Amino acid sequence: MTSPLGASDIGEQRLALEKVIEIITHRAVEHNPKLTKDQSDVLREQIRGRISELLDTWTKIATREQRLQYQKEIDNASPLLLDAADPSADKESLERRKFKAQRSLRDVEFTVQLRVRDPYGNNMEDES
Repeated sequence: MTSPLGASDIGEQRLALEKVIEIITHRAVEHNPKLTKDQSDVLREQIRGRISELLDTWTKIATREQRLQYQKEIDNASPLLLDAADPSADKESLERRKFKAQRSLRDVEFTVQLRVRDPYGNNMEDES
């Protein structure tokens, strides 16, 4: 789902995302070992509900738009993510504003060159 138009493929990936939901809900519950079983169950269902609702909304947007991209990368396709710094994002529907984000983590793909610097701002040499 990482190509720009990969956002359109949410329907095809939805079943696989159930495993991701399980991992996230498990981590949410495990964050506090003092939770009772009832508290853990409530938290698990709250997190599951929020994630499922986001995925349902994403699926609905993708179905309606047909060509959906993550950000504005290509022409003739609507972006899923809205830039939080863009004043027009607040004018979008509630459904669309669920995907208002500061920045997409897509900027952290393997194609981004990483330059390590020391605490003084000096470039570090590759020590391998």
